[in-house]
Amino acid sequence: MVYGKSRLTLLLALGICLSAQARTGDQGYEGAEYGVETLDERVAKLEKRLSGDVIMEMSNRMEQLQSDVQRLNGQVEELTHEVETLRKQQKDMYMDLDQRLQSSAPPPPPEGGQPEVDSGAPAQQPPAVSPPTTRPPVETSDATARKAAYDKGFGLLNNGKYPEAVKEFKKFLASYPSGEYADNAAYWMGESYYVMRDFPSSKDAFRKLIRDFPQSPKAADAQLKLGYIEYDTNQWTNARNLLNDVVKNHAGTNAAQQAAKKLAKMKQEGH
Repeated sequence: MVYGKSRLTLLLALGICLSAQARTGDQGYEGAEYGVETLDERVAKLEKRLSGDVIMEMSNRMEQLQSDVQRLNGQVEELTHEVETLRKQQKDMYMDLDQRLQSSAPPPPPEGGQPEVDSGAPAQQPPAVSPPTTRPPVETSDATARKAAYDKGFGLLNNGKYPEAVKEFKKFLASYPSGEYADNAAYWMGESYYVMRDFPSSKDAFRKLIRDFPQSPKAADAQLKLGYIEYDTNQWTNARNLLNDVVKNHAGTNAAQQAAKKLAKMKQEGH
């Protein structure tokens, strides 16, 4: 009987343990199931937030940003080109002013002053002859009018009034097709057209300068600008040939240096 009671007690204890384990297992399962349901809900919420209108809005924003970046890059390139053009124009203006200052003293002697220098001592013989005393004033006034006409066109150019400058340079060349300032007037007329992006007229002016004044210091600058025009119009082969000619035919000049820089830039760009 004692053994029977002990056996019964053991069975009851085992039953209690099994019951407790079952309850614990059920609770653990329910907790796990509850956790899985919460994760699914969170995923569903994220999918809703990232779907439909949200994705479309993000895509539209990306496209707008890309468009803005491309537009800004284009503006930067245009501004860079304008700065380079203005910088080169300013250098050319300073060079031209230096040349004019250097040549401002010599011009009167070659035309009107040379006879007076030659007849310095013998001037005592023909004092009564009137023609030699009448011609110098005419030539001097002509030189003054020539310089005033050129300065008028150059002043308009310097103030950014390019159409008006073109008109004045045309008038100047019609009145003074050769002689002092004629090559400069032809060059600055071409430069005015170039700044206005009238490339055909600019090319005509620069070609005329090279043809009519091949020995002018401005001939190298004119050929350089012809190369620039071909570059600006994407005529890479023509631009390369013209710039190489400037480097070869006008070595040591500022135009040759600028041509070499442009050729290096073309090489970097793969043209």
